[in-house]
Amino acid sequence: GDRLALTDPRSPAPSPEEVGRGPLDVALGRFSAVRFAGTAAILDYTVAGTAISETLRAAGPDSAPVVERLFAVAAGSKPLRLVVGFTLPAARPTLFDATEGITLAQQDGVWTVLVPASTAARRFGLAFAPNGAAQPANASAALPTGTPARRWPQEVTSSVTLATGPEAYVVDTIELPQENPWQRSLRPADIQFRRDGTGVLVTIDGDVWLVRGLGAAQQSGATVRWHRFASGLHEPMNVALRDDEIFVFDRNGVWHLRDTNGDGEADVHELFANNFGQTADLREFPSGIRLAPGGEFVIAKGGQQALTQGKHNGSVLRLSADGLRTTVLGYGFRQPNIAVHPRTGLVTSSDQQGNYVPATPLHIVRDGQFYGFLAPFAPKEVYPSPPADPLTWIPHPVNASAMSQVWLLDAKRSEEHTSE
Repeated sequence: GDRLALTDPRSPAPSPEEVGRGPLDVALGRFSAVRFAGTAAILDYTVAGTAISETLRAAGPDSAPVVERLFAVAAGSKPLRLVVGFTLPAARPTLFDATEGITLAQQDGVWTVLVPASTAARRFGLAFAPNGAAQPANASAALPTGTPARRWPQEVTSSVTLATGPEAYVVDTIELPQENPWQRSLRPADIQFRRDGTGVLVTIDGDVWLVRGLGAAQQSGATVRWHRFASGLHEPMNVALRDDEIFVFDRNGVWHLRDTNGDGEADVHELFANNFGQTADLREFPSGIRLAPGGEFVIAKGGQQALTQGKHNGSVLRLSADGLRTTVLGYGFRQPNIAVHPRTGLVTSSDQQGNYVPATPLHIVRDGQFYGFLAPFAPKEVYPSPPADPLTWIPHPVNASAMSQVWLLDAKRSEEHTSE
C-alpha cells in the first residue's frame, strides 16, 4: 500500500516481550553476506526478491563529519522504499547521484527513499550530517570495486613442548600466539582439521585462525605457524568443515567463510543460515555445529535462559544442506553438547548438570522430543510433554560436566600396547 508499516511482521517469541524473534520471511527480505572490495566492506541482501548492495563511508573534517550510504539496486519488478530515519528538523539527509525516478520524501514522520520498479539496475547515495543538510564528499554513489586488500599479512609462530612422562596419556603443550601484531586475545573455542592437516581454530573473541605445522610438531622446540583468516564474529564457539570449506556458528547464525581470491583470508562472510530464534540471554550459547552425512548440519543452542523464553533456547536443530530449512530435533536442554554419527547421521547429546538436569545424561536426539529442562521463571514441573529418557546416565564422579561425544570408527587396538 501507500502507507508505511512500522510494525514487526515476525511472530512473537513465547515470551512476547522478547525482541529476538528470528529472521524475516525470505519473501520480505534476507541478509546475504558481508564482502570486501578494496578496503571497503559491502553488505549484500535482498528485499522483496530484489538484490541490493550497500556500503558506508565517512568524510569531512572532525568539526563537520559526513556519513554516506551508497546503494546499488538490481533490476526489479516491485517498487521499494528505504526507511532512512525519523524526521528531525535540523538533520535532513541529502540524496545524490540517484538514478532517474528515485526520490527522497517525508512520509508518516520518517524520511523515505522511493525506488520505482525498473528493468535496469539503479543506484543512489545518501549523505548525513549532525546538523543541517549534508553535502556529499564525492558526487558519485558507485560502490567500490577491486581485489580485497589483505588485512593480516603477517604470520605468527609459537613453540611446542612435548610431554616427557612415561604415562600412556600425556599432554603436549602448543603455545598460543598471544603476542601478535593485532593484540588479539586467543581464547580457543573449537578446532577442526582440513585434509592437509591445517587446523581451523575459532576463538570466543570472534577470530578464525589457520594453524599449520601441528602434524610435524614431533619434537620440543618445533614451530607452529598461525595465520589470521577472519574476524568480527559474535562470540563463535564452534566450527565445522564441509569439503574443507569453513562454517562457523555464532550468535548471529551460521556463516560460510569464503576466500575467493586465494590470499589466505576470508573476503566473504556469507550467511548460510539464521532461520532460528536467538535471544541476548548470556547463556543461549552457539554451543555446537556438526556436519551430517548428507551435507546437512546439526546445531545446538544453549538454554539456562534467565529472563525470557525465546523460540529456540536449549534446542538441537537440523539445518538443510542449503541452509534454508530448519527442523527442531529436540528441545528442553540446559546446555546441549552434540555429536553426529558420520555414517548414519544419528544425533546424540549430553546435557550439563543443574536446574532439572541430574548428572550426567547422554541422549539420542530425535522426533522433536522434550528433554526435561525448564527455565527458572517457568512454572515448577509443568512440562510440555513427558521428558525423554536418556540413553544412559554417567555418574557425577566420572563425568561432572559432559561435553560433546566422539565416534570412533574402524578403531583398532595397537598390539604393542596390549598386555597378557
